[in-house]
Amino acid sequence: MGIEKSQGHSGISSGEAETSIACLSCKDGVVWIQVKDDSIVSVEDMQELLKACVKLSGSRKYYSIVDVRVNAGANHGVTDYYAKNEYNQYRYADAFIINTLAMRLLVNFYMTFNQPSVPAKTFSDPEQARQWIEELKQRST
Repeated sequence: MGIEKSQGHSGISSGEAETSIACLSCKDGVVWIQVKDDSIVSVEDMQELLKACVKLSGSRKYYSIVDVRVNAGANHGVTDYYAKNEYNQYRYADAFIINTLAMRLLVNFYMTFNQPSVPAKTFSDPEQARQWIEELKQRST
């Protein structure tokens, strides 16, 4: 996993990183996560991803936009781990960009049954996901 990071004028980290399952970029307190095609996510993969997000954000709280408009899946326990793990203290909210029924079912299962500790919402349009995150950022300032 490689992380390339710089400090912007606001002190918020920005940069890019890659894990075994995703490519990440961070700008203005938002971590964009592009899940790689044909990824089958394990709990260990999720741990690696969340560590990279925290490192990329400079260990500051961040908003995440997770783009899963690819053929991907998750092993048993991944949604529960993502909902309740030691890295949640770093996330404000999750916007999921999805375009398949299978992924919509997985994310809806996550939001309904795993009861994430941060607000989460699904979108089919990346711009709508970005706008929702920006609205949340505005409300928190």
